[in-house]
Amino acid sequence: MPSVPEHDARGETADIYADIRAVLAVPLVNLVWRHLAVFPGALPWCWSTVRPLYASGAIDTAALALRAGLRLPTVATIPVAHLDAIGVDDTQRRAVGAVLDAYEAGNSQNLVALTALRLALDGGPRRVASPGQTPPASERPMMPVTPTLPPIPAVEALAAEDGLALRTLNALGADASVTIVASAYRHLGYWPGLLGLCARALEPLADVLHPAIAAAREDARRLAAGLVGRLTLDTPDAEITTTVEDVIDRFTGEAIGRMVVMVPLARRALLGGPNA
Repeated sequence: MPSVPEHDARGETADIYADIRAVLAVPLVNLVWRHLAVFPGALPWCWSTVRPLYASGAIDTAALALRAGLRLPTVATIPVAHLDAIGVDDTQRRAVGAVLDAYEAGNSQNLVALTALRLALDGGPRRVASPGQTPPASERPMMPVTPTLPPIPAVEALAAEDGLALRTLNALGADASVTIVASAYRHLGYWPGLLGLCARALEPLADVLHPAIAAAREDARRLAAGLVGRLTLDTPDAEITTTVEDVIDRFTGEAIGRMVVMVPLARRALLGGPNA
């Protein structure tokens, strides 16, 4: 999946990345934005269009509702001794939790916001901007961003067993052939052996994941439908519109819509917590 990594971003792209981190209050830029940055004009148009939803706090509210309503299957928690055995001690477990928390927050926000934009592009009851019109500013206070996360390892840099576990995890809950490697799983590859433990915990759920994922996507669509009327669309180049639609369809269908369920399950497996 071609993308512009955060450490390679320059100029306008770097500025937008910094704004995304600040407005979402997460210490990373999710892959959907990094992928949009590959296409000229797509990232600036898409982000400027949906930014007011985030900045107003509307997406915060919808994302919290989405996460609270998830119908997750029960997953066994990996014994702490198993984590200790691969060097993931209490300090490292807090770091793992920070990574998963960042993806859990970003995925839920982006799924609702991008679904709302897709509905608007499909003819939903959005506002149409007049030439030169600037949407009114209505922003909640920016939240502090959590500390810097460890780097995402390249797939090819993973040990063979971690690469196999990554492929196993990335296929769980998928409807068809998978072309997007979820960044959340790649990020767990920073801790050798952790992907294998996570895969062994989540693989037994393979047959019961699809209903939870389908329900999450439907809930996101319902929440997004209530926000479409708050979007103001200008008229971008047709190529930009087509690109944004294609990217949103791929990510909400193949990646974000699945990972909004898989990340909290991974967190429960690795770090414990209540089962629904």
